[in-house]
Amino acid sequence: MAFIGAYSIGGSLGDIVIMVAIGLIGYVLRKLKFPLVPLVIALVLGEMVEISLRRALILSDGSFLIFLKLLKLIAVPLIFVSLIKGISSLTDITRLSRIGYKTILIYIVTTILATTVGLTMVNILNRRSISLPAWTTR
Repeated sequence: MAFIGAYSIGGSLGDIVIMVAIGLIGYVLRKLKFPLVPLVIALVLGEMVEISLRRALILSDGSFLIFLKLLKLIAVPLIFVSLIKGISSLTDITRLSRIGYKTILIYIVTTILATTVGLTMVNILNRRSISLPAWTTR
């Protein structure tokens, strides 16, 4: 019945091939136990995220620095709150120094790494002449 439905909508064998391919992808994802909810969320929100990305690039004249500002706005407070929550949940204060040193060291190393990668990508992408489509100009 699915084959008849797919063929009757467009009258093309290509529709049947697409239906079979999507069915096989779904089968593989189910066998590999991929969660369904993130996939559905990505399908629903994907177009809105793409539109927002285009809008952000238009407003920033093609500069990707806006994403670095977003990183500062979201990631830094999130990490700070996570550290405070982790410290407050410790029952043995003597473990705080050992865990604290490791946490701060890991935080500093990952922050330096993430900032370096982010700034490198921003500089690489800003050196290219990013030409937005004509319909996106103000």
